[in-house]
Amino acid sequence: STQQPRTPRKREAKKARSANRGCTDSHGRRVPCPDKAKTARWLQEHAGAHSQEKCAHYVREGLEAGGFDSTGRPIAAGDYGPFLTSRGAAAVPRDGYTPEMGDIVVFPKSARHIWGHIAVFDGGQWISDFKQRRMSPFRDAQSSNDWTVYRFPNSSP
Repeated sequence: STQQPRTPRKREAKKARSANRGCTDSHGRRVPCPDKAKTARWLQEHAGAHSQEKCAHYVREGLEAGGFDSTGRPIAAGDYGPFLTSRGAAAVPRDGYTPEMGDIVVFPKSARHIWGHIAVFDGGQWISDFKQRRMSPFRDAQSSNDWTVYRFPNSSP
Protein backbone atom coordinates (compact mmCIF):
# COMPACT_ATOMS: atom_id res chain seq x y z
CA SER A 1 0.00 0.00 0.00
CA THR A 2 1.14 3.47 -0.80
CA GLN A 3 0.84 6.17 1.83
CA GLN A 4 -0.73 9.38 0.70
CA PRO A 5 1.31 12.49 1.39
CA ARG A 6 -0.03 14.47 4.32
CA THR A 7 -1.89 17.58 3.42
CA PRO A 8 -1.47 20.74 5.49
CA ARG A 9 -4.96 20.15 6.95
CA LYS A 10 -4.03 16.62 8.09
CA ARG A 11 -0.77 17.86 9.56
CA GLU A 12 -2.60 20.57 11.49
CA ALA A 13 -5.17 18.08 12.78
CA LYS A 14 -2.42 15.74 13.98
CA LYS A 15 -0.59 18.64 15.61
CA ALA A 16 -3.81 19.72 17.39
CA ARG A 17 -4.44 16.17 18.64
CA SER A 18 -0.92 15.80 20.01
CA ALA A 19 -1.12 19.23 21.68
CA ASN A 20 -4.29 18.05 23.42
CA ARG A 21 -3.07 14.65 24.60
CA GLY A 22 -3.36 15.72 28.20
CA CYS A 23 -1.33 15.79 31.32
CA THR A 24 1.30 13.44 32.63
CA ASP A 25 0.62 11.83 36.00
CA SER A 26 3.19 11.06 38.69
CA HIS A 27 3.87 7.68 37.02
CA GLY A 28 4.64 9.24 33.63
CA ARG A 29 1.34 8.12 32.08
CA ARG A 30 -0.78 10.41 29.93
CA VAL A 31 -4.06 11.36 31.61
CA PRO A 32 -6.69 13.86 30.43
CA CYS A 33 -6.25 17.41 31.63
CA PRO A 34 -9.51 19.06 32.59
CA ASP A 35 -11.01 21.33 29.96
CA LYS A 36 -10.81 24.64 31.80
CA ALA A 37 -13.76 26.27 30.02
CA LYS A 38 -16.05 23.28 30.64
CA THR A 39 -14.99 23.14 34.29
CA ALA A 40 -15.70 26.86 34.73
CA ARG A 41 -19.03 26.63 32.94
CA TRP A 42 -20.20 23.73 35.12
CA LEU A 43 -19.28 25.61 38.29
CA GLN A 44 -20.97 28.80 37.09
CA GLU A 45 -24.17 26.85 36.41
CA HIS A 46 -24.22 24.87 39.66
CA ALA A 47 -22.68 27.06 42.38
CA GLY A 48 -24.98 28.73 44.87
CA ALA A 49 -24.93 32.26 46.24
CA HIS A 50 -23.70 31.09 49.66
CA SER A 51 -21.43 28.35 50.95
CA GLN A 52 -22.98 24.94 51.31
CA GLU A 53 -19.77 23.60 52.90
CA LYS A 54 -19.30 21.25 49.94
CA CYS A 55 -16.47 22.96 48.07
CA ALA A 56 -14.49 19.77 47.34
CA HIS A 57 -17.59 18.04 46.02
CA TYR A 58 -18.48 20.90 43.67
CA VAL A 59 -14.94 21.45 42.42
CA ARG A 60 -14.57 17.71 41.80
CA GLU A 61 -17.85 17.66 39.85
CA GLY A 62 -16.69 20.67 37.83
CA LEU A 63 -13.36 19.06 37.02
CA GLU A 64 -15.13 15.84 36.00
CA ALA A 65 -17.45 17.86 33.74
CA GLY A 66 -14.24 19.06 32.10
CA GLY A 67 -13.08 15.50 31.46
CA PHE A 68 -10.88 15.01 34.55
CA ASP A 69 -10.57 11.55 36.10
CA SER A 70 -10.88 12.03 39.87
CA THR A 71 -10.32 8.39 40.81
CA GLY A 72 -8.39 8.25 44.08
CA ARG A 73 -9.29 11.79 45.06
CA PRO A 74 -9.05 12.96 48.67
CA ILE A 75 -12.13 13.72 50.74
CA ALA A 76 -10.96 17.00 52.29
CA ALA A 77 -10.48 20.10 50.15
CA GLY A 78 -7.25 20.90 51.99
CA ASP A 79 -5.73 17.60 50.82
CA TYR A 80 -6.18 18.24 47.09
CA GLY A 81 -2.74 19.79 46.40
CA PRO A 82 -0.70 16.57 46.16
CA PHE A 83 -3.54 14.88 44.26
CA LEU A 84 -3.63 17.66 41.65
CA THR A 85 0.15 17.58 41.18
CA SER A 86 0.02 13.78 40.83
CA ARG A 87 -2.36 14.36 37.89
CA GLY A 88 -0.22 16.89 36.05
CA ALA A 89 -0.99 20.24 37.69
CA ALA A 90 1.85 22.46 38.90
CA ALA A 91 1.96 24.83 41.84
CA VAL A 92 2.05 28.44 40.62
CA PRO A 93 4.55 30.82 42.26
CA ARG A 94 2.87 33.40 44.52
CA ASP A 95 5.15 36.29 43.53
CA GLY A 96 3.36 38.35 40.89
CA TYR A 97 0.52 35.85 40.69
CA THR A 98 -2.26 36.71 38.24
CA PRO A 99 -5.21 34.29 38.13
CA GLU A 100 -6.03 32.46 34.90
CA MET A 101 -9.18 30.56 33.99
CA GLY A 102 -8.94 27.06 35.42
CA ASP A 103 -6.56 27.91 38.27
CA ILE A 104 -7.37 25.95 41.41
CA VAL A 105 -6.65 27.41 44.85
CA VAL A 106 -6.26 25.11 47.84
CA PHE A 107 -6.33 26.33 51.43
CA PRO A 108 -4.90 23.76 53.84
CA LYS A 109 -6.79 22.21 56.72
CA SER A 110 -6.40 24.07 60.01
CA ALA A 111 -7.85 24.10 63.51
CA ARG A 112 -10.38 26.72 62.37
CA HIS A 113 -11.13 25.14 59.00
CA ILE A 114 -10.81 21.39 59.48
CA TRP A 115 -11.58 20.52 55.84
CA GLY A 116 -9.65 23.39 54.21
CA HIS A 117 -11.07 24.95 51.07
CA ILE A 118 -10.77 24.61 47.29
CA ALA A 119 -12.03 26.84 44.48
CA VAL A 120 -11.56 27.37 40.73
CA PHE A 121 -11.04 30.69 38.94
CA ASP A 122 -13.54 30.95 36.06
CA GLY A 123 -11.82 33.89 34.36
CA GLY A 124 -13.71 36.49 36.40
CA GLN A 125 -14.20 35.16 39.92
CA TRP A 126 -13.39 32.27 42.24
CA ILE A 127 -16.08 29.60 42.46
CA SER A 128 -16.46 26.54 44.66
CA ASP A 129 -19.87 25.48 45.92
CA PHE A 130 -20.69 29.19 45.81
CA LYS A 131 -19.60 32.26 43.87
CA GLN A 132 -16.95 33.87 46.04
CA ARG A 133 -16.28 37.59 46.35
CA ARG A 134 -12.51 37.03 46.48
CA MET A 135 -9.98 34.20 46.41
CA SER A 136 -10.31 33.41 50.10
CA PRO A 137 -13.72 32.64 51.57
CA PHE A 138 -12.32 33.05 55.08
CA ARG A 139 -12.77 36.11 57.27
CA ASP A 140 -9.67 35.56 59.41
CA ALA A 141 -6.43 36.91 57.94
CA GLN A 142 -4.33 33.96 59.10
CA SER A 143 -6.39 31.43 57.11
CA SER A 144 -6.69 33.76 54.13
CA ASN A 145 -2.92 34.05 53.67
CA ASP A 146 -2.12 30.34 53.55
CA TRP A 147 -2.91 29.08 50.03
CA THR A 148 -1.43 27.43 46.98
CA VAL A 149 -2.65 27.78 43.41
CA TYR A 150 -2.38 24.85 41.01
CA ARG A 151 -2.54 25.08 37.25
CA PHE A 152 -2.98 22.39 34.61
CA PRO A 153 -1.38 22.83 31.20
CA ASN A 154 -3.74 24.23 28.60
CA SER A 155 -6.05 21.48 27.48
CA SER A 156 -6.77 22.86 24.05
CA PRO A 157 -4.45 24.00 21.26
